[in-house]
Amino acid sequence: AVVSFNAKRCKTRTVKKSVAPKWGQTFTFDNTDNVGFISVEVFDWDFLGSNDFLGRLSLDVQDIPEPSSLEDTEVEADSEAGLVDKWVPLEGVDGEGVPVTGEVRLRVRKFTKPLSDETPLPRDKVLSVGIVEAKELQAADWGGTSDPFVTLSFPGQKSIKSKVISKTLNPVWDEVLSLRIPADPEQDQDGGGGSEARFLAFDVFDHDLVGANDFLGQALVPLRAVMQTGSLDDWFPLQPRAEKKLTQKLFGGEDKVSGRIHLQLALSEL
Repeated sequence: AVVSFNAKRCKTRTVKKSVAPKWGQTFTFDNTDNVGFISVEVFDWDFLGSNDFLGRLSLDVQDIPEPSSLEDTEVEADSEAGLVDKWVPLEGVDGEGVPVTGEVRLRVRKFTKPLSDETPLPRDKVLSVGIVEAKELQAADWGGTSDPFVTLSFPGQKSIKSKVISKTLNPVWDEVLSLRIPADPEQDQDGGGGSEARFLAFDVFDHDLVGANDFLGQALVPLRAVMQTGSLDDWFPLQPRAEKKLTQKLFGGEDKVSGRIHLQLALSEL
């Protein structure tokens, strides 16, 4: 789904093979003028060709209750007060001119910024990482297959690991991982600049019961690319490990790498 308000557009992750998807994602928009409509467009994602339109809906921001004060807003952050939680029917016609069906559940609320000369403290963010699938990976096992899994790494945090998919060069994980992104660069444990200047490292391995796992490729995604739009949905080519490129040039030899990985990233505030 694509969620829009004024000039800002955010895209959810893709939920595969479902007519009752649950996205569970949060997006934040600036509502300074308190006018306009929140628009949601739903599509069926297609690998080849254009995505199929499944319907749209809109919600007038003036139908959302106003928080009466900063104190009320603080209470709302931890309660259901002031929350609009409703099912909204989809409208429009599909590519063949047939009226669409279905409805989308929205949970929306307003927050008032404090009226103060002080600059509000930045808030940590949560990055939802959809590890969707990969194509044409390197074969690492006898029989011409691999048992692929993915590790997600970000400076200053522990690596997160996906599930293992057995005996395939075209794995489908359809797995969502979560990563906390510090708002204050000083919270980064290893220094070296703010979080936006960092890269998310996706390393693909072949799982081995005995011995070390075989490296199948790496995709580096700059966090800034997600921070600018709030979401990202793309295929990334797998590359040799960045830290080994100099060694390979000096001493020869290289990682055997092929294929690409499909990732869906969405950013929200805590």
